[in-house]
Amino acid sequence: TFGGPVQVIAADSAYVLIRHFGAIPLDVEDYESGRYARLVKPEELPPRTRDLWQALQTRQYLNIADVNIAYRLAAELYPDPPLLRMAKHLRARDFRAGDYVILGSGSSNPWHLLFRDQLNFYYEGEPARPVRIRNRNPRPGEPEMLAPTLPLADESYAIAALVQNLTETGKVLLIAGFTMEATEACGDFLLKPENRQRLLKALGVSSESSLAGFEVVLKTNAVSGTGRTAEIIATRAAPAAR
Repeated sequence: TFGGPVQVIAADSAYVLIRHFGAIPLDVEDYESGRYARLVKPEELPPRTRDLWQALQTRQYLNIADVNIAYRLAAELYPDPPLLRMAKHLRARDFRAGDYVILGSGSSNPWHLLFRDQLNFYYEGEPARPVRIRNRNPRPGEPEMLAPTLPLADESYAIAALVQNLTETGKVLLIAGFTMEATEACGDFLLKPENRQRLLKALGVSSESSLAGFEVVLKTNAVSGTGRTAEIIATRAAPAAR
């Protein structure tokens, strides 16, 4: 559980769409400054596409499924109402204090990238979207990489990780799938007490208080475009200090 009010940071849907206009690199500083948007030249876009570009610059978009998952998780982990904040309104220094739920990989929520150095399992790939999960230090029998067979297949993968904030004074829960459905399935997995017990067993600990953090890779399946099931593929545990 978290130790203070939880701030929910949903994936930035406008950022996802903007990055499809050009080969915009994943970079936290570019996102924080808004410089990424200047890498696209709107005068070179077709008129209708230019209108969409302008709308993405001035409006805020988020995925309601993401918000639903994050709020349910925050309510499960902490009794006080969570605070929803738009990703584009945050700064890196904000993550020096407090507890957070961050939804989406770096391609949809660049703040995820602030914590990649703490992760054994992390996304890598092309600018427009992640294409694989990299296993930094594979254990015997674990694959070095994981990726969906087809980009839009019902079978996919997701990562959930509980890590430290930037000053190690709070917790950050990362939830990110290759697809929206995979992210949803990952969130649903964590919401069920029986699944959390399965996760504790896979991590080799008896209680949540025994953990300072964890990572889990899930294989997910979607039915009719909705995340449904999740299977534990690999885990890492960060034991609590004694």
